Amino acid sequence: EGQLEDPVTGEPATWMTFVISYWGEQIGQKIRKITDCFHCHVFPYLEQEEARFRTLQQLQQQSQELQEVLGETDRFLSQVLGRVQQLLPPWQVQIHKMKAVYLTLNQCSVNTTHKCLIAEVWCAARDLPTVQQALQSGSVSIQAARGLLPPCLSSFYFQSLLKLPLLWD
Repeated sequence: EGQLEDPVTGEPATWMTFVISYWGEQIGQKIRKITDCFHCHVFPYLEQEEARFRTLQQLQQQSQELQEVLGETDRFLSQVLGRVQQLLPPWQVQIHKMKAVYLTLNQCSVNTTHKCLIAEVWCAARDLPTVQQALQSGSVSIQAARGLLPPCLSSFYFQSLLKLPLLWD
């Protein structure tokens, strides 16, 4: 009918069919052991043609049912992968945000006396009012939700004590 492929690896496979005729139970047991070692499917040869025809029909029906199951599985997996493909960009954004939050929290110091995190950051002096406003507006919403203490902002102003010569003068 066409090229068969190995269901495990997906590579093209050549399948062999052969008929073994034997007399005696001992040789039959040896043949069954050999076919078991090679994971062969063994079908007895029936004397009546009707029985052989029924066996052939059963095998064809099983093959058709397996093809239907494989088709349904492929369709289901395609739907799952399509859904994951849609959800992947938002998940990636969420993961990047979470990583940024954890990176920032890992840079904070823990003060066990006051049970708080201390974050030491640098910002330009002109941006201090903006930072204070952001902390206050954020703390209002957090206090309403959890009843926490408001954050405090201590600022230190440093003036440059060293006058470094400009290299391009």
